[in-house]
Amino acid sequence: MGQMNVNQKGEEPIAKTESAGRTEPVVKAGEIEKPAPIAGFANFGHIPLEGMANARDLGGMPTEDGRVIKMGRLLRSDALHHATEADLGWLMGACNVQRVFDFRSVEERQAHPDPQAQMDGVVFYETPVFNVASVGVVPGQGLKRNADDLKHVAEGLHPLVRAVYPKCLLGQEGIAAYRALFDALLKAEDGATLWHCTEGKDRTGLAAVLVEHALGVSDEDIRKDYLATNLFAQTVAERIADALGRHHIAERADIDLDAVFYAYEDYLDEALAAVEHDYGSLDWYMEEQLGVTPEVRRQLQEMYLE
Repeated sequence: MGQMNVNQKGEEPIAKTESAGRTEPVVKAGEIEKPAPIAGFANFGHIPLEGMANARDLGGMPTEDGRVIKMGRLLRSDALHHATEADLGWLMGACNVQRVFDFRSVEERQAHPDPQAQMDGVVFYETPVFNVASVGVVPGQGLKRNADDLKHVAEGLHPLVRAVYPKCLLGQEGIAAYRALFDALLKAEDGATLWHCTEGKDRTGLAAVLVEHALGVSDEDIRKDYLATNLFAQTVAERIADALGRHHIAERADIDLDAVFYAYEDYLDEALAAVEHDYGSLDWYMEEQLGVTPEVRRQLQEMYLE
């Protein structure tokens, strides 16, 4: 594959306005970007679990050379601590999960650890993409913590979340985390590898972008799959909004929650633009920093495509 375009559509998904010398998006509550379907990839591989809203199997996603990703090999999800006993049984049984990558920070893992004791035989990799101190507000620290933070973000969370994206790909922790994922994928002879963060949107979404790009999925379909989180996050976002209302959060809460719980193309654009600025292309970044050379890419495609 060639370099992923920074702006695939050639258009801005949300309105712009000048703020503090920089063009910023005007994000209105309820303006959620929804993806068009991907041919042959039913419901974006969504796995209907009881406690986890955003679990998905990349299997069935088509590549540009006419192949598809194998079913039951590459899974992504939101946090596992929400999983019910039945969910865990399904993941380990029908989905055959053998490896789990946890991209959350140390603080997030301490607050809500993965159910490792209930997933006997599964290998867990604790690979934080960033630390909380380096990026500021991060979901998953508990409702009160998020409520206090929201009160002090006068400009809204959208610019803050967008600014985290380049740090995910260019920071040393992120590079180490995503490199570890590819190293494990190369060694995984069978079973499924699942990666997750808190909402399954940002750190997990970027991992999916990298894996799909390496496997030869088109830029257009990669973007659709990135936005597919928005099809499954609504119930969770509305539940949190109700809880924040009980904490008397300011009227911007709906907008802030949209920024935290939903995916926006300008988030992805920000990350890809930063990579292009520093490395010239996504391909070169993946080769130089993640070890995904053309030969590694061919190996991955032999392993995960059919």
